Amino acid sequence: MSTTSKPFRGLGWRCLSVRQPWAWALVNGFKPLENRDYMPNYRGPLVIHAGKTLGCIRGGFEFECYEVAVLAGLGGLLPDCSNEAGGLVGMVQLTGTVTSSSSPWFSGPIGWCVERAEAWPFVPWKGRQGIWTLTVEEEHTICVQLEGCGRI
Repeated sequence: MSTTSKPFRGLGWRCLSVRQPWAWALVNGFKPLENRDYMPNYRGPLVIHAGKTLGCIRGGFEFECYEVAVLAGLGGLLPDCSNEAGGLVGMVQLTGTVTSSSSPWFSGPIGWCVERAEAWPFVPWKGRQGIWTLTVEEEHTICVQLEGCGRI
């Protein structure tokens, strides 16, 4: 596992809860946009938390897994991510926003642009709504669970 995007800075990471299978698509580099209804006032590293609830209301979890797999070019077959709910699954860099896009991942009204995705081993963790910040102690605990972060 690369440690370049997980430096232990001691400042508290910003986090965002996203439902599976969308969280999987973000941290594995397939989904370059996260759709939200508000503009974030933050840019930089963003830890992705996979919420306990699987999928959204349209079509159910199985349909959404198929939809993600098709959009990701995986032929409709997505690795099972249902056991990775209710925890941290990786990190992306939030680089900007768009209000329109030709990307098949964009459904708006605001697309958060993400880059440099990195999947992590699953770390069980309680999530919150919106962008939330881990304490320095929580960040350190996660780095220990991830076997270091390379700079502790």
